[in-house]
Amino acid sequence: MSEATEKTELVRRSRPAVSSAASAGGDDDKDGPTIKVGEVIDALGVGRFQALLTVFAGLLLLGESMGITLIGIVGRTIQCQWQLPNLRLAIFSLAIFMGFLLFCPLWGFLADQHGRRGVMILGMAFTGYYMLISALSPSFEWLVFLRTVAGAFMATTPQGLVYMVECCPATARAYLLNIGFVVWSVGPVLELAVALGLNAAGVGNETWRILVILSALPIIGSCGAYWLVPETPRFYLVHGQMDKCKASLRHIARVNGRESDFDWDKLRISQEAKTAEAPRVKWLFSRRLRSLTLGLAAISFLTNFTYYGGVLFAQQLVQESGMSNSVAEVLQSSCGGADCRPLSQRDYVNLLVTALSEVPGTVIALSVSAYLERRRMLQVTAGLAGGFTLLLMLSSLAPRSAPCWSACCSSPAAPPW
Repeated sequence: MSEATEKTELVRRSRPAVSSAASAGGDDDKDGPTIKVGEVIDALGVGRFQALLTVFAGLLLLGESMGITLIGIVGRTIQCQWQLPNLRLAIFSLAIFMGFLLFCPLWGFLADQHGRRGVMILGMAFTGYYMLISALSPSFEWLVFLRTVAGAFMATTPQGLVYMVECCPATARAYLLNIGFVVWSVGPVLELAVALGLNAAGVGNETWRILVILSALPIIGSCGAYWLVPETPRFYLVHGQMDKCKASLRHIARVNGRESDFDWDKLRISQEAKTAEAPRVKWLFSRRLRSLTLGLAAISFLTNFTYYGGVLFAQQLVQESGMSNSVAEVLQSSCGGADCRPLSQRDYVNLLVTALSEVPGTVIALSVSAYLERRRMLQVTAGLAGGFTLLLMLSSLAPRSAPCWSACCSSPAAPPW
């Protein structure tokens, strides 16, 4: 039996070891046996609390993916409606990503100091608010400003994944996270299906405003959902708030129906960190973490560049000529002015098929996550993503229809966080 298992069994109410430890003397006399937070979470297993976290994270990721999909739909519509040149369209596409870039490190710092839950609730509330009022934008300048601010607050999304990791057993983290990524891949499908329906209903130029409002609903829903859960036990542990740490663990146990498994009065959590220092960037480049930091940064950059670049470029291919032009022709074309062609019903169908091609990859990743180690899974999915990206580029070089299945270049790898 491993040391962690022995400690877990020691603190179970049904074991006589608890009472004997309390009467035998020693370090555990006063407060009871010592156990780590991770060992308690592993002992509680996967239950209703983790299922709720998966739903909450799914709402969070669904809202983000729908917001990203909006870029192509809204960009094309406002370009025709407001007669925008290509440069201004590029600025619009850049807005939400600039918000992410500038504020994501700040939210990470604040989450370490003030808690994941509070940062997520604040971020999602303001994201939903600014997305809603961006639907009322009277001009291009206002739309870019509001989308940038929404992107800045949407940069709190990764904290939802960190929250989930800190509250899930180690053996189930990859599987539960991949369930969230499957929901994430459904976001573009849902967004484009709604856009297809609105276009068929003849809504016209106001379609993008309705889509912006609908895309804000999952974000607002996730904001309310995280009110129902406490702060993570590990945050309280790092900040030395042991009573709150135990209360958070007890809440998880209660929701999972496992509260009676532990003697909470005698349970003593091991304080793994004596003080909570402010996080410093230089820690990431210490001798022990330098290689890991640079490697993960490179992987994140390449994944973001490939995925979002592929998604936006696939939308551009569809919008320009129903997937019939070459890459060079698309890049040289002029979209604004009198020649601007709004998205047709066929364009929406092609985009929907392209979005559907992402779902199988995330389902495959979910299926194999329990059998492959993390590094091997990353190698396999990155290799598949690179291969399909190459096929997409090669098929686009010739002036012929680019197969929709090649767009699944973005699906084997998980979303880039």
